[in-house]
Amino acid sequence: MDIQALKDNIQSSPAFVIDADKVLKALKALATLREHSGCKVLYSIKALSLSSVLELTKPYIDGLSVSSLFEARLADEALGGRGSIHLTTPGISQDEIEELSVLCSHISCNSL
Repeated sequence: MDIQALKDNIQSSPAFVIDADKVLKALKALATLREHSGCKVLYSIKALSLSSVLELTKPYIDGLSVSSLFEARLADEALGGRGSIHLTTPGISQDEIEELSVLCSHISCNSL
């Protein structure tokens, strides 16, 4: 990747530049691990929630890991009904429980 050419072509800042080849290389390594071990692969939306990255991950993951209602909504939209959504949170507000229970396949509270 020619970094200077990339910098010269960016029209405004800030700009997010994703090296799709590196992302795909990592995803393919995960796919190999999944194939050989039988494990499930979840991508954490908190790591990077750009829609273009989420689109790249879809063929290589079994679901998404989220920590809020907003992230669960994004995960549901990104997965389009394919895959599981795992919520881990220290707490859930009363007004979010119903929607989260519809969106998420797994809900874990990580504190008492």
